[in-house]
Amino acid sequence: MWNTASRLLELLSRLQSRGVHSAEELATEFQVTTRTIRRDIARLRDLGYPINTQRGDHGGYQLDEGATLPPILFTLEEAVACLQAMRPDNTGEATDYAQSALAKINAVLPARLSSQLAALTRFSKSLDGRIFPIEAHPVPAELIAQLATACRSGHQLVVSSSDRDGRTVERTLEPAQITHTMERWYLTAYYLEAGQWRLFRVDKFDAIRATERPNYPRPLPSEDMDDWVFQQLRGGWQQVSALVRVHAAADRVRHWIAPAWGTVEAESERSCLLRIGADNHTAVARWLLLLESDFTVLEPVELRTALSELAAQAAAYARAQ
Repeated sequence: MWNTASRLLELLSRLQSRGVHSAEELATEFQVTTRTIRRDIARLRDLGYPINTQRGDHGGYQLDEGATLPPILFTLEEAVACLQAMRPDNTGEATDYAQSALAKINAVLPARLSSQLAALTRFSKSLDGRIFPIEAHPVPAELIAQLATACRSGHQLVVSSSDRDGRTVERTLEPAQITHTMERWYLTAYYLEAGQWRLFRVDKFDAIRATERPNYPRPLPSEDMDDWVFQQLRGGWQQVSALVRVHAAADRVRHWIAPAWGTVEAESERSCLLRIGADNHTAVARWLLLLESDFTVLEPVELRTALSELAAQAAAYARAQ
């Protein structure tokens, strides 16, 4: 249930989204009566907020166009969304505009949210890795903020998740960094029971519990953590691999190959070597046809077979009446 103060703040945030909001709609959203909503609107007007009442079947409450309002009220979910949208591009270069916008957002957040956003900014990353649509696995913003805060605190976490048989498994982790890539969130952490660094899918976590036990001072698994994350991901879904010479400049080919799926090495001004992997050779063959460049398969022979089968299938479709 909402208390009066938090409801008023959230109601103002709702009205800031523009449009007309009926009393019935707002009452349902805040789980109160329409009479309570009308009283809340009156309180906001008394505080100087220019809220109009629209009459009629499609009536409701609306802020005046061009109204001057105090700083926008961000929820944690909105703050995380802004952070994700303003991340540096694939070259790792953040624009001055993005940095300035993040600073302004952080300045208007309450202390608790500001602290969580600061932890997210420092201990989370977004890496390019999606070529084709992949099933997204949303994670609550509160959980992401908790993990980022744990990374900053330098204390161990106890994470609960379910194994393949549905049994609850607890792991003790020393969290270091969270990463968003391939439409998913991952946690890089030292897994104490296994005695090694691992990458964990955050959407698999059922619960986390912070402890007072400090992390042991140990080096990260790699100096290039972006590459380490991609290496861990590749090991999970690349069942086959291939080496291909593409008869085009490396910069032209890199546009099509995200780091999580393969690497592109310049061979000359007009050719490059592509090392790529996927679930099967047919998937690799389909990717190669998207390059819009000539290529030569160096290995394996199974990839040549997959390309021949695709060609036969395409020819059959072309002949079909």
